[in-house]
Amino acid sequence: MTDEKEIPENEPALPVVGTPQAMVSSNTVVSSNTEVSSNTEVSSNTEEPQPTYVPAALAMGIMMLLWGILTNWIMSAVGAALMIWAITVWIGEMHET
Repeated sequence: MTDEKEIPENEPALPVVGTPQAMVSSNTVVSSNTEVSSNTEVSSNTEEPQPTYVPAALAMGIMMLLWGILTNWIMSAVGAALMIWAITVWIGEMHET
């Protein structure tokens, strides 16, 4: 006979992913009354970047460039021009801040 530990009927054989037993190492104590607090205060010094459509325009230019390879060179030319414009504007926005 092997030395197997009996598992109580109310506990699974292996810890379920996402349960406190699965996320805690053997030397950590977990309390069910633990509250997690978060600091949601934002410093007034922190400047958030302004929303921009330039990344979407860059993605559209890449898509048009690649689509143009399959269909028509004019589509590739428009896509390349859109990519160059988007990269130029995006770099310019980064230098403004």
